[in-house]
Amino acid sequence: MTKAEKIFKDTYTQCRVYIKAWGTERNDNGKVVGFTRLDYSDNDFVCMRTINAVEKLLASERKMLAMDIKLGILEPDRIKVLTDALDMVESTIENQKDSLNA
Repeated sequence: MTKAEKIFKDTYTQCRVYIKAWGTERNDNGKVVGFTRLDYSDNDFVCMRTINAVEKLLASERKMLAMDIKLGILEPDRIKVLTDALDMVESTIENQKDSLNA
């Protein structure tokens, strides 16, 4: 498993857990509120290249979810949680980028 895959998997898991426990929060612009940074160890550093790889994994996961929805595999409640979690990962990636550019 690559560094980006581990970061994506861990962040996506944390987002799903958060949404199941606390629900989905939205900003004034309607976007899902994300975490401040991606889920990686404190003694590690995330560069832009890794963030771009995580974004590609996010796009891939969105395609897989769309296929599952098209095939009717998932229940509506599960679809909402997964969709919101992916939106939360996207917001988290944007927050991580902002912190790198600051």
